[in-house]
Amino acid sequence: MNEPKISAVVLVKNEERNIRDCLTSLKWTDEIVLLDDESTDGTLKIAETFGAKVFKRRMDIEGRHRNYAYSKASNDWVISIDAD
Repeated sequence: MNEPKISAVVLVKNEERNIRDCLTSLKWTDEIVLLDDESTDGTLKIAETFGAKVFKRRMDIEGRHRNYAYSKASNDWVISIDAD
């Protein structure tokens, strides 16, 4: 039986202080999808060094925003993590 592949979804905005630890903790996943809400700090630059798939979208309604992020995940199994 094949192991399921897992995507991690992380919603962020100006998480420069936390994103490195967050993404380090997700190295075991098969894919990291990061959805950024117009960060103005170094969050995106750090995320790219981890190979995260980075998408940008202004937050409107949290559920809609989160579902958009899930739609970018390639795998059937998805975990959602807060950067902090």
